Amino acid sequence: MIPHAWSYLAKNYFKLFLLCLLSIVATMLVTRLQEIARFAAISPNFFAVVKFTLFQLPYLLPLALPISSLFATLSLVRRLSLSQELTALRASGMKLSSIAYPLLISASFICFCDFLLGSEITPRCRLATRHLVTEITEINPLFSLQRRGLIKIRNLFVSTGEVNQGEGAHDVILIAKDRNQESLTITLAKQLILNEDDLIGKQVTMISPIKNEVQDFDALLIEDFEQIKMPKETAGQLLGKESWLIDDDYRSLRELLSIAKHDVKGFWASKTGAEVTRRLSITLAPLTFALLGIAFGICHHRSQNRRQVVKIALLAMFYLICYSGAKSMPLRTDLALMIYFTPHLAITLCSIRAFNRVAKGQY
Repeated sequence: MIPHAWSYLAKNYFKLFLLCLLSIVATMLVTRLQEIARFAAISPNFFAVVKFTLFQLPYLLPLALPISSLFATLSLVRRLSLSQELTALRASGMKLSSIAYPLLISASFICFCDFLLGSEITPRCRLATRHLVTEITEINPLFSLQRRGLIKIRNLFVSTGEVNQGEGAHDVILIAKDRNQESLTITLAKQLILNEDDLIGKQVTMISPIKNEVQDFDALLIEDFEQIKMPKETAGQLLGKESWLIDDDYRSLRELLSIAKHDVKGFWASKTGAEVTRRLSITLAPLTFALLGIAFGICHHRSQNRRQVVKIALLAMFYLICYSGAKSMPLRTDLALMIYFTPHLAITLCSIRAFNRVAKGQY
């Protein structure tokens, strides 16, 4: 009886999970259509556009998998409850915990897939995406001058007027940081024109600091040019070189552990360890969300069902807020561990309490 019931529950779980996953990924992919369209407008190769689009999927899946797991378990348990199948299974002698086991085991398999995505596949796709964007930048340097471009260049602020990637840009302001002198260099160009071989700047003004023995004032060198010409390959390579600074997001889990291990500050004080903690948190999220859906998905009377939905929404939002907030801040490993795993602990405790009350008939 139990093996057949487990097979039935696991089969229905994966059906609902895949349906939810496809819906969520399609919805999240819409948010990246602007980047895909911008890349497609520049790329001369159709297959490069297809590769770029496919490389966006690993960016979306780490968050899509936990949400899909929550919706799948919540929908399945609610359907079993409303159709009285849950009552029939319990009347046949199955404990509520036995009914939950196949769902939790299935969610654990999703956690394993999420671990592979976060530790190996997503970093490789990030690097491959960077390669594609850098190749386009070398072909067309104006691609990197967009205000919301796909490529972000360190130590460089860019402001432009109208940008036509195929022809040129107007009213360009470039502010670059000189890492040797700890100063800024400003370049103003009325117009940038891209032809087949060269990048041409018209009415260009360059303001750069010069070494000054007298410390009472800053010495500046101001140069005006009617026209400057540079081979577009050289400009593209310079911009591509400046953008190739690898963050922890681009490294595999093995590389992160190695870097954190040899960090002079120690593992618990390093920022690399915080990235490891983030990946472990998102890896466990499908299982935690599955437990949440099981515990609060059993239907009773209507007023309690509404309260359960509110509790699910609040707990899920608590996790997403903590995850997004910690991800956007440079944290130590110990602080990141607390922020990333506190929602897991809160969701697990609330779910176990609710599950035990239902098992005992305390609705």
